[in-house]
Amino acid sequence: MKYTIHKKEQNVIITPENLDDLWVLNNITHENELIYGKTTRRFRVEGSKDSEKKTVNVKIKIEKKEFDTQTDRLKFTGVIIEGHPAEYVDIGSFHTLDIGFGDTVTLYKVLLGYELELIESAKKYAVNPKILSVVLDDEVAIVAEINYGNYKIIAKINSKSKGKRYVVEEDKSYFKDIFESISNTKPELLILAGPGFDKDKLGVYLKEKNVKIKTIMVNLNGVGISGILELIKSNSLSKTLNEFKITKDIEKINTSLYKISQGKRNIIYGPKEVQNVLENQMAAVEELVVSTSYFNENYIILKPHFVALSSQGKKIHLMDSKNDAGKMLDGLGGIILNLFYSL
Repeated sequence: MKYTIHKKEQNVIITPENLDDLWVLNNITHENELIYGKTTRRFRVEGSKDSEKKTVNVKIKIEKKEFDTQTDRLKFTGVIIEGHPAEYVDIGSFHTLDIGFGDTVTLYKVLLGYELELIESAKKYAVNPKILSVVLDDEVAIVAEINYGNYKIIAKINSKSKGKRYVVEEDKSYFKDIFESISNTKPELLILAGPGFDKDKLGVYLKEKNVKIKTIMVNLNGVGISGILELIKSNSLSKTLNEFKITKDIEKINTSLYKISQGKRNIIYGPKEVQNVLENQMAAVEELVVSTSYFNENYIILKPHFVALSSQGKKIHLMDSKNDAGKMLDGLGGIILNLFYSL
């Protein structure tokens, strides 16, 4: 999660990056509070029956919210009290802000203690991977760390070629420089992107160098900074981040299953067993892991425990029931506790 708190203006700007972040945003927003974000609205052209969609920024007073774990979206519905461009905004009308991964919103409020704990924990325990992108053609490569909505350039590497046709030795020298930049950065995920076949040739070169980093190829229209921006906005990045989270969740649930099979007593699973520990032995809890199905069905019961756990700096992790890890967790009752010590 990315967030910036403005104490003087009494607002906080938040960009959720995963399902846990959406859960946090859901839990720090309340009825009658103000939220501001980008959205689209249909606008009827004067003198015509036709309408067209326009991108606008609106501030609404929250009357209802819905955390949709089927689509990984958080929806806020309320009356528009402000917006721009003004000609496309109907003040006083109802509208829904539909928030997903990478969307930025502004909350107009002073965060309570437990709310601040929630967003700080979300950032501290984020599982977002370190992603390195190489956007290249046959003349130049831009190596950059990327994530939702932002990038940091690590290196700009010229191929030293003379025109579009360069010889194999120049090719290898070019790829060698890129390889060294990748090796120095040590990413968890690598995206090779660009408009031609140079990314594919680089991929072959990296395999020959025995690079073990998970790598995906993405076709782009642009190169340079425009190529990086195109990549950030593409579905490929969201898909890659989602796949990474699923892999980490499967590793986590497999570790839990192993502990259970070995009779370890530093893990508790099942609704009644978890409830008992949360009510009587909270100090022993390191992490609460809950599936989205269980969360949706038991939110009212869970909420006070979430608040208590967050206020004590405990980890809270949400697993999507649509994925294999979440389904496995549902098979254990939908909720588990990892403990600091055996009970």
